[in-house]
Amino acid sequence: TLTQEAPGLDVGVLVRFSNGLSVGYSGKYLNSPDIGVTTDDYIYPTNVLGIAYFSENLPLLHLPYFTIAADLENRNGENTLKIGAETRLLDGSLALRAGGWREQLNFGAGYGLDFGKEKKSRLSIDYAFGLPIGGIQDSTGSHFLSLSYRFP
Repeated sequence: TLTQEAPGLDVGVLVRFSNGLSVGYSGKYLNSPDIGVTTDDYIYPTNVLGIAYFSENLPLLHLPYFTIAADLENRNGENTLKIGAETRLLDGSLALRAGGWREQLNFGAGYGLDFGKEKKSRLSIDYAFGLPIGGIQDSTGSHFLSLSYRFP
């Protein structure tokens, strides 16, 4: 059996400001690890710079727990701008999301149930749907389903 091990170096930082803005950076595979078993196969470093705005009640539209975000991703010299928004209804239990980039539109929803002592545990189910733009014909898109549990 052929195997290959290669450690990857990732780094990230997030700064949150009191006015609802956040700025972050994520660098993945910064050391460009070689994962090839018989030939060189390097993973390209990926750098992402993001900005987000959060408001508990968005002015004018009155959307509760509203977040809008944009990321600029650079991988192998190619830049991709991704944007998205989320609002949380029913006291934050129901999340509605939309976003995308030049190749795909995404829509999603999630529901979280708080329980346990002081409601510090949370069981969440999320569904997302990605629809390719152009290029791919007769696609039903990509479907994502997750179930998560937050321990107290």
